[in-house]
Amino acid sequence: MTKKSTSFEQRIERIHRLLEGEDALVTWDDRIPDPDNPKQPRQIDVTIRRPESFAIVECRIHKDPQDVQWIEELIGRRASLRADTVIAVSNSGFTEGAKSKATHFGVILRDFHTLTQEEIRNWGKQLKVQLNFYEFTNNVMTFVLPEQPTMPMRIADYRGDAVNWRGMFETVMTRVHNDSQTNKVLGIDGANAHCDMDFDAPIFVNGTRVIRTMLTCNIRRVTREVLLSSVVAYADPTDTDLLPQAMVGSFDLGASEIVDASDTVSIVADLSQIEIPANCLFHGIFYDFGRVVEMRGMHFVGCHDAMRLQNTIQFRFGTLQTSASGND
Repeated sequence: MTKKSTSFEQRIERIHRLLEGEDALVTWDDRIPDPDNPKQPRQIDVTIRRPESFAIVECRIHKDPQDVQWIEELIGRRASLRADTVIAVSNSGFTEGAKSKATHFGVILRDFHTLTQEEIRNWGKQLKVQLNFYEFTNNVMTFVLPEQPTMPMRIADYRGDAVNWRGMFETVMTRVHNDSQTNKVLGIDGANAHCDMDFDAPIFVNGTRVIRTMLTCNIRRVTREVLLSSVVAYADPTDTDLLPQAMVGSFDLGASEIVDASDTVSIVADLSQIEIPANCLFHGIFYDFGRVVEMRGMHFVGCHDAMRLQNTIQFRFGTLQTSASGND
């Protein structure tokens, strides 16, 4: 299975999780026993199980429209697996012969069609997607020790690993984000605030536990709007008068997308493609749908890439008896 086909099938799974509701069990890449040979598992792209019914969903991601042959194969698969329903999903549509055959034998067809510019505007006019960052400058980390450490100095946390400085900056961002007064200052375009914060962190320098850890810095909020690149409708190609079952919006952020089905949404956020501004740390993605929606799923891709810490930190070491000394 190629990465492209895998992504396509997982998109169909997410759509059906929204469409089928909470009482249905929707499974991607399912393995079910063959009713006539239970020891032989059969692979199904997506299955939908309800107490009273069983449906199979098969997906095709090809260049050309799918023809009668595939529909006939699915008719046979439905009978062989004792399924109540079979749904055929094609990214490239279906031939007229395939549509006629599917209609006659009760095979449900679904494909994607691109909406008009007006439909895209109507869907996305209230939707706002924004990346939030915090810029950190003049970062100074001060460690107070019971006595002056020997050189060279090695810093470690309680597990003996290198300290994850990202965690400390994460704490700063969360506190700043939740502090209404600081938020008011940072809400002014280009404004920054000074931050002094103590941490009760189990940090060791050359095996000696630090008595006090302090971070001082300047912090500024930076935002970037993520633009909508396309919207497609997941719909029945045999009846264009029917409303689309789901809208799928793609954004200028890798594989990021939003599936919207009757005010119920599922989100994929591709963090691996985020361009982090200089001296900034990624804090989160803000979604505003302009209306009340129910969130049914939030999937993150590439979290590790977005959490990189490349900021310059000046370290200072001191004791209770002496003043702190600077070390980069």
